[in-house]
Amino acid sequence: MTGKMNNKSLPPVLTMTMNRLVPRNSDMYLIGLLLAMQAIYQSTAAAMEHQDGDHGEVATDSASDRRQPSDYDDISPTFAILYPSFTQTIAVLMYFVLSRYLPFLPYSAIVYIFGFMLGFFAGGDSLTNLEKSSILWLGINGQVLLLVFLPGLIFLDAFTLNVHLFFKSFWQLVLFAFPMVLGGTALTALFAYYVFPYGWGFNLSMTFGAILSGTDPIAVSGLLSSLGAPPRLQMHISGESLLNDGAAVLFYNIFSRRFMFDEGIVGDGLGQDIGWVEGFVTFFRLSGGGLAIGLAFGLGTVFLLRILNNQLSSEESIIQVVLL
Repeated sequence: MTGKMNNKSLPPVLTMTMNRLVPRNSDMYLIGLLLAMQAIYQSTAAAMEHQDGDHGEVATDSASDRRQPSDYDDISPTFAILYPSFTQTIAVLMYFVLSRYLPFLPYSAIVYIFGFMLGFFAGGDSLTNLEKSSILWLGINGQVLLLVFLPGLIFLDAFTLNVHLFFKSFWQLVLFAFPMVLGGTALTALFAYYVFPYGWGFNLSMTFGAILSGTDPIAVSGLLSSLGAPPRLQMHISGESLLNDGAAVLFYNIFSRRFMFDEGIVGDGLGQDIGWVEGFVTFFRLSGGGLAIGLAFGLGTVFLLRILNNQLSSEESIIQVVLL
């Protein structure tokens, strides 16, 4: 599948030009579209604020009339199941269409644009059931979001991984995913500490760096695969992205707790005075504990799949699907 456009109604020169420009520059087109959408959104918000400021006291009334997320507390929680079902269905249909008919368009960027439009138009006085469901997901807890969506993403990467190359490059991946992520966190924190005009402290800057250090090179991995890059290089990038999420979360937990302790926010799971030695011990304890739990569940799953190997039993087939 070459991804070239096939339109016999167009002149041959125009068809050839579009076949050359569209597949090669689709990323640039989408980046321009995203920037235009962001500029329109910011200009609209700035115009509304300026208009409210010109009206003086009327602005206060209009601001108070705007519906806040807390104003949607009367929405039934049963609508929450509609949003993930709808988005998953649309994502599968988009993947089918893009992979079959428009392979030159990056899937992740199209999904981002769809999510942006869905969130941008949600709200108002008259709400559809889908808008009610999406509004319920706006205030979701961050930990719940990670626990719901992150395991599936990690499983997909691990399921399609070349196990032989992964173990052959294991120590290089560990170097990329842990010390290099810490280095990226520190460099980002230095930039935020010395360049940003916000007066952030060290712990807040490190928290900010930990948030940005866990990159997810989906587009880069897809580009390398389409260009026929060496499999070892592809493994270095995809394998590092598989492991760096855990390292970034660990660094975030450590430095965010230090920051909250500096701000006087203490309590169960909140601020904590974590020293450097205790921070390293916490890092190795959490990373080693997560590795042990993952190995235990993985070995247990393989053991159950080996036992439940009766292909003629519908019950065992259902259990195998649930385990996977």
